Amino acid sequence: MQGGIPEVIEDLKTGLLVPARDPDAIAIAIQNLISDNILAKRFGEALREDVRINFTLNRVALETSILYTKN
Repeated sequence: MQGGIPEVIEDLKTGLLVPARDPDAIAIAIQNLISDNILAKRFGEALREDVRINFTLNRVALETSILYTKN
């Protein structure tokens, strides 16, 4: 498990990943999505399907339980 945003977003498949604390990269990514509605819609649809398949209630509950019982 990667954790955080990279666990949910796959770069160029379900969204755009940019380096942390890089406002220029964030601005460029946002501008790309604003200017390309087809790309934004494609990312949204792909992410919705990915979340539906990979983040089921059972999986999230199991991984949360594992996280709390590790220590």
